[in-house]
Amino acid sequence: MKNFITAILLLCGRTVSAQTDTLQQTAFTLDSIFKAQLTNKAARGISFTFVKDGRVCFKKGYGFSDMKLTKPVDPTTTVFSTASVSKIFGTLSLLQLQEKGKCKITDDVNLHLPNYKLKNPYSTPVTIFDLMTHTAGFEDKFMGGLTPDANTIIPLDKYFERAMPEIVMEPNTQISYSNHGGALLGLLAEEISGVSYDKYVQQNIFTPLGMLHSSFFQPAPENLRMNMVQGEYPQPYFNPYPAGACVTTADDMGKLIEALLNNGEVSNRRILSVESINQVFKKQWSANPAMPGMGLGFMQSIVNREEIFFHTGDAGQHSILLLIPKRRMGLYVAYTNIANGSPREDVVQAIMNKYFSSVPFQLPKPPNDFSQRANEYEGTYRSNQYSRTTFEKLGVFPNQFTVSTRNDNTLFIEILGGRLSATLTEVTKDLFISSDSAYFCFVRNRANKIEGIQIAGNLSDPSGFEKIGWFDNVKFHAGIFVFVVLIVLTRVIWSIINGIKKIFRKDNSSIGEKKTAKIFWLASSLLSWLLPGLLVASIISIVFVPKPIYALPWAISITLITLKIIAVISFAFLVAVFLAWRKHWWSKGKRIYFSIFSWGCLGLSWLIFYWNL
Repeated sequence: MKNFITAILLLCGRTVSAQTDTLQQTAFTLDSIFKAQLTNKAARGISFTFVKDGRVCFKKGYGFSDMKLTKPVDPTTTVFSTASVSKIFGTLSLLQLQEKGKCKITDDVNLHLPNYKLKNPYSTPVTIFDLMTHTAGFEDKFMGGLTPDANTIIPLDKYFERAMPEIVMEPNTQISYSNHGGALLGLLAEEISGVSYDKYVQQNIFTPLGMLHSSFFQPAPENLRMNMVQGEYPQPYFNPYPAGACVTTADDMGKLIEALLNNGEVSNRRILSVESINQVFKKQWSANPAMPGMGLGFMQSIVNREEIFFHTGDAGQHSILLLIPKRRMGLYVAYTNIANGSPREDVVQAIMNKYFSSVPFQLPKPPNDFSQRANEYEGTYRSNQYSRTTFEKLGVFPNQFTVSTRNDNTLFIEILGGRLSATLTEVTKDLFISSDSAYFCFVRNRANKIEGIQIAGNLSDPSGFEKIGWFDNVKFHAGIFVFVVLIVLTRVIWSIINGIKKIFRKDNSSIGEKKTAKIFWLASSLLSWLLPGLLVASIISIVFVPKPIYALPWAISITLITLKIIAVISFAFLVAVFLAWRKHWWSKGKRIYFSIFSWGCLGLSWLIFYWNL
């Protein structure tokens, strides 16, 4: 510990002073936090750097970088994946190209895509600015974005030609975080500069700043791979690689932070002009002028009454890059894994509390007349970051919350059945603040009806939610699913009972039935056995496929195809119901059951259609 404090003093070049005392206290605090996180197994290894007054004050590694716990983390040489923090380099690259007069961030993206064009159903174009602020309006997709084999990486332009998500929201109207939007910045830099993106960043950012242990190349250079963090599984390769393929060290990120906090220049090495740096660290988009939003490439927020800009990364390893430009302060921390709690937030909050006012946040007093307009905010909302066109839409299933009114003139949010909740108090019309100081801006459509919420504040990424009707509610879909399951189970049990009857005694119940009636009754039995069979096969395929995130297991692919066929066949059962009652097939009880079974099939078809299965 003594050596650690001595290193801080030498790095900062300070004499013993009040500021040095604060740095010592910060070091002791962080040392305690990081060691506790290792003890609590929140992480196996941690790498950290802290910048104050525009200079790296200290950096340190904790724990181990390998699964055998034999290689200590070194902040200078241990290489971590930055995951989504990679996206900031796309923004920096396009700003550099703007300075050279090769583009403007207000340009329509299609102006710089020679081989294909974005299919935009809206009259508002998608601009480079929209990509930088996550307001382009893309749906969210994931499958096919990762691969375990470097030999199967798809060239960036070819990947976008085959996998570009649909534009499903009007550009520049709401935030919806997009990996593909971040990656498209890299493709634009590639097309505009004429140099592959990995080489561009290496030549124009990493090398000028002396970031010798950083790379976008896949696989990374051998000298970096030797010191790369090892996880339970090998680090995957990214197809849209500008969105997440950067690997680096805490020491290298400290150099980047220094450049960004010193007007784009460190040791006579400049990567951006002062004007561009001012654009990066300025609120560029928010749903309401009174709330945080987006800078360029960075999320903006307010913590301890200070304006911060940050970006997080999560893909096997976890990181956060955070800067306080007005104070020329910043930090970068990377974790091998996060098993418990939110260690990044603990570190950030400790530093913010050390240097800035930590007066407990208090909700403002609710307006006395709020009850007169409260009802229009009530309803169910879900994340707008999901796929509209593929089965990945299932990912939005748990991301819903309800908003209700309270007698004390506040709104109440319940998430995950009430396990998480927050109280919202109105600040101005349509703008609310929560008990944990996050801002909620209710968004209206052209008819002046509430259609969604934009959220920003704390260390959460600015994000959007859409208001949904009863037919979109997970409870409604869960009810249909339970109904289908019960129908299928009863039909399976019925067929088992009939089978036993035929074995032990003659069953005459089907004598005299018409052939068509027998076919439909048999079809209902086969369908009831097929569905659980598909489910079991899908589960087994996931269990025995090491990484189903790379591609769909064969059993799931077959299941999805079969479900589409079942959805079509299900409509035939409705015809059979009409014929059964008109021609008096079976007994009345059997006809009633078959009718219920057919409605269950119709409910299944609805689920298949709705979730793009």
